Amino acid sequence: MRTLIKISLVFLPALLSFFFTTTDSIARNNLPNYSMLTFDATSPDCYWFGVSAKSAGDFNGDGYDDLIIGSPYPGLVNVYYGGQLMNNVPDLVFNQASFYNEFGWRVNCAGDVNNDGFDDIIVGERHRNNIGAAYIYFGGSTPDTDPDVVMSGEVSF
Repeated sequence: MRTLIKISLVFLPALLSFFFTTTDSIARNNLPNYSMLTFDATSPDCYWFGVSAKSAGDFNGDGYDDLIIGSPYPGLVNVYYGGQLMNNVPDLVFNQASFYNEFGWRVNCAGDVNNDGFDDIIVGERHRNNIGAAYIYFGGSTPDTDPDVVMSGEVSF
């Protein structure tokens, strides 16, 4: 059974802080020995780091929910694995290497779309070929950074 841990977000350009709280007394006693983590952009060229930050579900299947943070300029998405010793060093970095496509504009847990028992994530890219795209990455015990499903829009704007 998962316990709800509320994550409150404070957003500043290139800096993101999360405060961990819960009303469950058992979970509160088992929270890591921190109540706040601050995440910095992984590159000095990251603009809008944290414009989209969500739970990634249990992306790596270790029993802890993970965190996904988008940085649409230069198109990076970081995944941080949760756990008793969670830190602010990204465990996975997704990169579509196109500065102006805004990969990472939106990020979210997609649930378990391939029914393998691991949560999956979805990443939005606003300006791919002027129609946008969505990338689905399947979770697993050792997930990779290659998209498993790519969906493109059909109408140019």
